[in-house]
Amino acid sequence: VAEIVRRTESNELRFRDDVKKAGGLAFSGKVTKIEAGMLWSGPTLQIATSNEFLPITAVLRSDQKDRAIKLDAGERVELVCQNPTSLMGVALYDCELR
Repeated sequence: VAEIVRRTESNELRFRDDVKKAGGLAFSGKVTKIEAGMLWSGPTLQIATSNEFLPITAVLRSDQKDRAIKLDAGERVELVCQNPTSLMGVALYDCELR
């Protein structure tokens, strides 16, 4: 998780390109919050980082809703995500629970 934050802050464009070339970004982390998401997106997980005020936001694909419903805050999850971006922290889109 710390590496994701560091690489996004260092050079977001290069990190996005590396994730695309690799076919996605696999990582694990502790869920701090589970949200329904917006109308145009799937459920959203907040993943803990060393900065409690800037968690990683993992936006799940809409087909992951049934799996997200079974999660609780505090659980560790494994994810594969696409499209990292930074705006008030790090956000990862098109995520799938492993």
